Amino acid sequence: MKTSNLIFDVSDHNRSEYERFCDRLQVIDFHAITHTLQQHFSWTKQQINQGIERYQQLLFLLSQYPNQPIIPDQIADEVLHAHLETGDQFTQNCRHILGFELTHEAGFETECEGDRHHQLSLFMQTQALIEKHFGASKQTFSNSPNTKQLIEFERPAYCVLRIHIPANCILSRLAKYLSVAALS
Repeated sequence: MKTSNLIFDVSDHNRSEYERFCDRLQVIDFHAITHTLQQHFSWTKQQINQGIERYQQLLFLLSQYPNQPIIPDQIADEVLHAHLETGDQFTQNCRHILGFELTHEAGFETECEGDRHHQLSLFMQTQALIEKHFGASKQTFSNSPNTKQLIEFERPAYCVLRIHIPANCILSRLAKYLSVAALS
């Protein structure tokens, strides 16, 4: 499966980071994910490619903004769920690609207006980051007649993606930062 192309200015210092990121993506078994999407949702090859591309974009955002909660759209969330079905492979892939585990927190299905507003705000932030790094999405996801439910790029999934950084790693990084700052 080919990785997506980011839109970067030639002078952008993140280009080499993106190339390293693409190399790390090679560990994912996209054939297993594709099989799941075909079996469970009857997605076409075009739909699968669009979904995987969006999922790769979200993984890139998580690698660049590890402290930012990311709200996927419904399509990327379905790909994430297909990846989650690979079990331990999902965990190992995330450790390799992101350096840490990825948590998928279900939520935002509450009737509370504040929660829905917060979810929409985080989703809009995620969409702005996608546009910043990948350009405006002109894709439409055509739902096949066999698709069980309508899913869209424009609709947020009811979950949050976060990098799980263990407390001992945070303390270790803080100690390293403080020791470097003290030397300056």
